[in-house]
Amino acid sequence: MRVMRRLLAVLCLSATIPLAAAASPAAADNPLPPSVSTGATTAIGQTTATLTASVDPNGAATTYRFEYGTSDSYGLLTAETSAGDGDASASVEVPVSGLTSDTTYHFRIVATNAAGVTRGSDRTLKTLAPARAPGVSTSSARDVLQNSATLRGSLDPRGQAATYRFEWGTSSKLGSKTPDANAEGSGSRTVSAPITGLQPYTVYYYRLVANNSTGTSRGSTRSLRTLRAPTGVELSFDRNPALWGGSVVLSGRVLGSGISGTSVR
Repeated sequence: MRVMRRLLAVLCLSATIPLAAAASPAAADNPLPPSVSTGATTAIGQTTATLTASVDPNGAATTYRFEYGTSDSYGLLTAETSAGDGDASASVEVPVSGLTSDTTYHFRIVATNAAGVTRGSDRTLKTLAPARAPGVSTSSARDVLQNSATLRGSLDPRGQAATYRFEWGTSSKLGSKTPDANAEGSGSRTVSAPITGLQPYTVYYYRLVANNSTGTSRGSTRSLRTLRAPTGVELSFDRNPALWGGSVVLSGRVLGSGISGTSVR
């Protein structure tokens, strides 16, 4: 009886071994679809960019591609590339070219294996704008006095290091300029510079000028008139002394610079 029990135990054990071994091929024949995640972009230029993502083949031979275009309908795609048959997430990247400058593009990762197709989430990038000279606009002057004023304008460096100055003078030929100042970044901002040593009640012309590595831009020429600079009033009588009960004419004039045509009463 004891021998029979041992024999039965050996037979049962040998019967279970093939069943366990048969389970592994069954699992291999039923892989999971790939796991993917759309990444950021690198090396963005005017017409180029590098798309990145992560791909996990989940143990089955997998290929991937990027879909991209100017809308979330895409329309363009990269070549199918092997991601292998591993069971861990790996980073992938594909450079694309022939893009349009200063344009927003949509893109996503798409991976395929025997179990199916997995699409990553939609992301966007914007290509760089062409290099341009600064954008400038001359504005009206502020704080205009007899001998000084503050010149103003709007400046957009357009993504490059730029310098700017105001050119000014008593004719449209200008001739004087403020010291160069630095600006950088993108977007319009107000810039200004004071000028002194002006003559009272005089018309001055001025404009904003800026340059970067691409070129030089000049704003339109505008003008200002400084204020008059009276320093006193001189009075006189047509007779002195004046007679009691008689008439007398009082006259006067304004003293100072730029006071021609100033009325006195």
